[in-house]
Amino acid sequence: MINKLSVLPMGGARVKFVCPECLVVPEEAVGAQNRAELVYLWICPQCQKLLAEWLTIQERDRELLDLAKRV
Repeated sequence: MINKLSVLPMGGARVKFVCPECLVVPEEAVGAQNRAELVYLWICPQCQKLLAEWLTIQERDRELLDLAKRV
């Protein structure tokens, strides 16, 4: 699930995902949603806000591809 994330066109079919407030590329992290499940996170290294979280890498890739297609 994407909480806050901006997409910047980089020319051609390339895009860059950034924090909408800081315009900084997010860092990847892994967190525990509960004791049985890990989640994949994107966090802004500057403002430390949670930008997105997913249960699987496949879910992340699908959501990011859909978001990038809208640019």
